[in-house]
Amino acid sequence: MSALAQAIDTARPQMEMMKRIDFEISNYATRLKLGSTVITYCRVQMQLDTRHASDGSIPFGVNYRNIQSQEELKNIIWIREAYEITYLKLCIARAKRDLEILEKP
Repeated sequence: MSALAQAIDTARPQMEMMKRIDFEISNYATRLKLGSTVITYCRVQMQLDTRHASDGSIPFGVNYRNIQSQEELKNIIWIREAYEITYLKLCIARAKRDLEILEKP
């Protein structure tokens, strides 16, 4: 069997992970009565905070083309999903707090 035939599909699990994250974060922001602009702000913040990760560290320094097994992919996806959800929830909560402070007379 060639190396190409043994390639691990990393795109589909990443897309599924992003859907789960989007669902969780959208519901969280809705519960806090915040719109998509706050989610976008927090996503940009996360991108800025993680943009230099290219050292192989999990969750953002991983080169998905180098993943060797389904188990490794599953672990990386689980860690990244947990990190992103937690990061975004914390950012959204801070944004809500800060916006409420700004709106006080």
